[in-house]
Amino acid sequence: MAKRIRRSKTSGDVILNITALADTMVVLLVFLLKSSASGALDITPSAGLTLPEGTGPRELEESLKIEISQRSIKFEDKDIMPLINFRMRPTEFRPDGASSSLVAFFSRNRAKIMNQDRKLADDASQSKNRQKRILVLADSRTPYGTIRRVFASAANEGLGKFKLVVVRKE
Repeated sequence: MAKRIRRSKTSGDVILNITALADTMVVLLVFLLKSSASGALDITPSAGLTLPEGTGPRELEESLKIEISQRSIKFEDKDIMPLINFRMRPTEFRPDGASSSLVAFFSRNRAKIMNQDRKLADDASQSKNRQKRILVLADSRTPYGTIRRVFASAANEGLGKFKLVVVRKE
């Protein structure tokens, strides 16, 4: 007994199942948005601040910021110490290389700084037990001695991992 195979006449139209295509496009879109969201950090220096050029890492994570300009040192956009032509007053110098005013600022605001850093770490899904990080935006004309004193002052209060922000050469 032979089975009969019935062939239907087709009109030649192809029906495209678009559901699988839409699912694939949504997955691609999610990956593109995720990769662009975790890209470069948007850092805007103050007016008149010229960042040095360099070849540092492409990606920076959100961190606390210290800005060293010709007239002042700022922490998170708040003036914390005046400067005269990028330099600290000689009365600021301590024997350990730190600045007395900066150490006093970091000491007074230690809990607040640690909480801000912890919040940034939580927002960025980073480990809470990491060393506190600081992004340093220093004008290209800032003398090394001033930067060194800022580092020493912050390190005295447990803020010891710094990243200098530069403008990337293309």
